[in-house]
Amino acid sequence: TQTIENLNSLYDYVFEIITNIEKITEDKRLKQNQLKFQKHLMMYGSEDAIKIFSTYMQLNYKGELEGRTDLYFFTILASQLRHDATSDWISPMEFQRIRINDIDETQFRKEINQIIKKHGFRSELML
Repeated sequence: TQTIENLNSLYDYVFEIITNIEKITEDKRLKQNQLKFQKHLMMYGSEDAIKIFSTYMQLNYKGELEGRTDLYFFTILASQLRHDATSDWISPMEFQRIRINDIDETQFRKEINQIIKKHGFRSELML
């Protein structure tokens, strides 16, 4: 159905960002898909997913994203979307382990938890 296709496009975009985070500012296709993603997120995303993405966008507009903050936010969003679709909580760390095999887990945990606490995201996302 159309709703399932729209939900799939949400997941596709987020997971494509996670796997291609280094190209986020260069890849025109990713930028073009962002508008479609925003539309589908507003239509079908949970309140928690919308809060995560809107917080990310506000920081982006203000120029306050530093280092790997893009990656952290999209990993948190992937975990939230996974929960929204399946009711299972998958750690943001697991999404990163799929992509990066030499991740500094201590630093990743610190950064993710700091973002979640600072912005009041669901505690189930904490590592």
